[in-house]
Amino acid sequence: MFVSLSRFDSLLELYNCLLKPPVTFNGFPRLKSLETQNVTVAQGVLEKVIICCPLLERLTLCDLRSITHLKIDAPNRQFLNVGGGFQSFKLKNTPNLVGMEVTGFHGVKAEVDFLRVQLLSSPLQELEISVSCILLKHALCPYIYR
Repeated sequence: MFVSLSRFDSLLELYNCLLKPPVTFNGFPRLKSLETQNVTVAQGVLEKVIICCPLLERLTLCDLRSITHLKIDAPNRQFLNVGGGFQSFKLKNTPNLVGMEVTGFHGVKAEVDFLRVQLLSSPLQELEISVSCILLKHALCPYIYR
């Protein structure tokens, strides 16, 4: 049974559950913050949920089960927190990103596809990376290696 979640105004927290919305799911039109932890969700479903939340500013994805290769296309996100046992992590199209936290990756290849011009003109003010054995694509920022 899927509870009607479209009425959520600004905040939705999902913990230890299966996210499998019906095919008629149209997203959360007013949702501004989504936090997930230990949620089982298919990659396509996650992408649809993110895309169908046009006002979503804050996104937290921690320990998503059944997703090994995390891809996030997040044009409206201002804050992003990603953590867990992903084998790869790809982030693109984030012109409004102000803060980002990446935690808990072990032996992961992380590709953050910022164009240098995008990064320099973006409002990114805070970047926290707490990982071990991570390989960052150089396009992220030439200054990260200092």
